[in-house]
Amino acid sequence: MENYTFEEMADLHVMYARAYSNSYAARRLNAKAFPLRQLPESKTFASEERRLRKRGHPLKNDDVQDCVVLDSSRMWRTVDCRRPFPALCELYPEKPPDDILRGFTDVDCESIKNNAKKIICVRQKKLYEIYKNSSRADKCALENGIFGE
Repeated sequence: MENYTFEEMADLHVMYARAYSNSYAARRLNAKAFPLRQLPESKTFASEERRLRKRGHPLKNDDVQDCVVLDSSRMWRTVDCRRPFPALCELYPEKPPDDILRGFTDVDCESIKNNAKKIICVRQKKLYEIYKNSSRADKCALENGIFGE
């Protein structure tokens, strides 16, 4: 099997998903998107997909780190699947429901008199503004609380 960088392996996975798990279509998409890269065999796409779906990170033998999430720096990270996540990250997500905002809500801090509570409120308001203006992938990472661990 050819050797690929992590970025190339991620791109193989994305092309395979875009081609609806059709290896030949994924090969064509990959050649068009990355003309200067080596062109993988068609079977490579399915092999990499199977390898990524196996328990654990494809290049790490760790029984605990067996799930992947998208973090706020838009990088895939392996995490412990026993940890609960409020959002499922997708490559092409639907519009999230309005009630998904959870801790990211617009709050009114003007009426708060307690200084410590007001500071917390202002931080929450700033986080809400960041969240509101984020892409779907970044919102997913924020909802999961993965901040580049």
